[in-house]
Amino acid sequence: MTDTDALPASSIQVAQRAAQFQWDGNAFEAGIGIAASGGGFRAMLFHTGALLRLSELGILESAKRISSASGGSIATGFLATVWNDLAQNRFQNFKQAFVEPMLAFTRQKIDVVDALTGALPWTSASQQVADSYDKYLFTNRTLQDLPDAPQFVFCATNLQTGVLFRFTKLYAGDYVLGRLDKLNCALPRP
Repeated sequence: MTDTDALPASSIQVAQRAAQFQWDGNAFEAGIGIAASGGGFRAMLFHTGALLRLSELGILESAKRISSASGGSIATGFLATVWNDLAQNRFQNFKQAFVEPMLAFTRQKIDVVDALTGALPWTSASQQVADSYDKYLFTNRTLQDLPDAPQFVFCATNLQTGVLFRFTKLYAGDYVLGRLDKLNCALPRP
């Protein structure tokens, strides 16, 4: 008896699809990878400081892949929007281009205002928060506006399937729903 003999047919099919699904980058890739974890607003602030230090050490500009979830995605999502400017200036303007706007964003009162506005019948708190993130950080940028290098990977849980969903410039998807190439949607919001 194998491990899959004890599973219901639907579970076997899901396991087979998961085993067959191919992401870019499943093989070993030499180079520096950076991971930014979740934890909401505090994670965003923590990662702003951590990315500043990595920049000061000359490590950030050598990164091949930057992957994040939740609050870490707020920081890395904004980093992706200013990456080309940073690279053009050899990361000498990191505080002005990245840190100062992130700190200015933290002074916005989006949580209270957006929650109250979200109680109105024609909107929701989540829509108001998404609009605020777009207004103060992402300014209508989409996944296709991300730099070609490094590869930015935003991770989230697909609430319909319960599995990891990845967003990148090249593709978005999960092993249950499949893969969509060059998806042109707004940058992920927590």
